[in-house]
Amino acid sequence: MMSKMRQFYIKLKKSRGHRALTLGLFIPLTISLVHCEGSQYNSAQGQNPLSKKNHFVPSNNGSVIAASKEGTSQVLSDKDIFLFQKRFHSRLADYKPHFIKAGSQYNLPWELVAAISYQESQWDPQAKSFTGVQGLMQITKSTAKDLGIEDIHNAEENIFGGAKYLKQLISLMPDHLSDTDRIILALAAYNLGIGHLFDAFKIATSLGKNPYDWNHLKKILPKLSDETFYRQTQFGSARGNETVAFVERTKAFYNCLIQKNR
Repeated sequence: MMSKMRQFYIKLKKSRGHRALTLGLFIPLTISLVHCEGSQYNSAQGQNPLSKKNHFVPSNNGSVIAASKEGTSQVLSDKDIFLFQKRFHSRLADYKPHFIKAGSQYNLPWELVAAISYQESQWDPQAKSFTGVQGLMQITKSTAKDLGIEDIHNAEENIFGGAKYLKQLISLMPDHLSDTDRIILALAAYNLGIGHLFDAFKIATSLGKNPYDWNHLKKILPKLSDETFYRQTQFGSARGNETVAFVERTKAFYNCLIQKNR
């Protein structure tokens, strides 16, 4: 794992790019249960690294998804759910085939790719943030170039690029972790950048916390904007609190998509 990190740091310093890596496993995702349809559903007990109380819910492709009961009202507001419902019906159909194909190509749940896209752009291919990221998956121009994206506003290219990037990030996570933990950490890196995530790992370790446990890490990430901590890091200040929100909201929207596709 350390050799992967060292190689990536070298590439990151030279071009701020990302290595193309593959992982030939289906990756389940731990999510927060949100009442997207106005009612709960029941399922059996199981293991969940984010919560002791959980359910198992089969997705439309037969995979097993673990969902937590906790925090159901803290992740998405009523307005968030209303807008999701609205855009689910008005926008998703145009891009769903691309999400499905990209998920299949990179061995990811298509709902996960779609959830990232919704959180990033609300499925708007013309979306552009103040930081310069663009398109459905909100990819930077430099990352788009490294991913082989010729037209960042082309919906299919942007979606496939985002899925490829996520798969690269998953493969950079420690091999000893569960697939669930690796994908959650990869989501954080998707938003924050792999360098800042590794900085957060180091801060967590220095404070005696488990850097790979999301319950620990989500309390550490906001410290990346605290000079007391970021001045000791390699990549400097970052908006770690936004990353925590990104991961939690992406998991919640993913859960909404799973519910709607049951």
